[in-house]
Amino acid sequence: MTLHKLRAPIIAILALVALVVVLFFNVDYVRQNVELFLLKSTGRMWTLRGELKARTLYSDSLRQTRLVYVYTPPDYDPKNTSRSYPTLYLLHGYPDFGDMGWIRYGRAPEVIDQLIVRKKLPPIIVVFPNAQGVGQFGDSEYVDAVNPATAKLPGSQMLEYISEDLPHWVDAHYVTDIRPSHRWIGGISTGAYGAVNIALQHPLQFGAAISFSGYYTADPSGYARRVWGYHPTKKQLTDQSPAKYITLHPDPQWRKSYFYISYGTRERYIYRHEADLLARTFSKLGVQCIVRPTTGKHSWDNWRDGLVDAAEVLAKRTLD
Repeated sequence: MTLHKLRAPIIAILALVALVVVLFFNVDYVRQNVELFLLKSTGRMWTLRGELKARTLYSDSLRQTRLVYVYTPPDYDPKNTSRSYPTLYLLHGYPDFGDMGWIRYGRAPEVIDQLIVRKKLPPIIVVFPNAQGVGQFGDSEYVDAVNPATAKLPGSQMLEYISEDLPHWVDAHYVTDIRPSHRWIGGISTGAYGAVNIALQHPLQFGAAISFSGYYTADPSGYARRVWGYHPTKKQLTDQSPAKYITLHPDPQWRKSYFYISYGTRERYIYRHEADLLARTFSKLGVQCIVRPTTGKHSWDNWRDGLVDAAEVLAKRTLD
């Protein structure tokens, strides 16, 4: 056969291989989209009693305008300053759909809304930031980039944005309770790493952290290469590795914090191993921590169910 005649079969085979790869790596998203379609088409999708709004803010740290979604509970009244609300910041993973990951696939507004309506959770405000950074596919690792080639680019200083700029903006525009115990941060996968790392570095800002399928040692490979560079120093990595620095530089303030850690027993070893190791270290340091292993995978099904439990647990352990 000539090369011209072989071209069509080769293209077809390559297209099939590409389709299989896409489905393999995104099978959870395919399933989640199907489930979402069925919920909407059959009228079983929960109707929000609260409100979800898209807002924008300018960040001095990022030198950019950023989109952020904010959920407010059913009884929220911005004019009633006699009552303040706890806040929960939910961080997405990588590669992901940014702030829409938690909203579309985690269905976090619906999950929290149901808990509030059914009196299982006090009214809270939930913040969904877009943390796309300078790494591949928008990875930021929720740290301030140290790669000389990207550290000065707009969007590179993500840790400072999430820990400083964003809470200050939220507190200025919403009636929030600014006590650390009433400001929680959580995330999935990379977002879970970011949540724990930020809560440990800023315990007076965030008094509780939720980690779903996280890791706790800085990883400069893969998508994060543009964040860390090819030759990050040992100190740069250690300074952003909770599993390492919590024993090197323990902070007495951590004893007032609370950590909720969850992972699926069918996930990769790193998620299970690092979670158990971090929990044991927390115990030795006297840091309050609860570990919730589940039978799930690295999946939105796991994280969505986990959000229900985590919210209820933190409400009982940290709120007045």
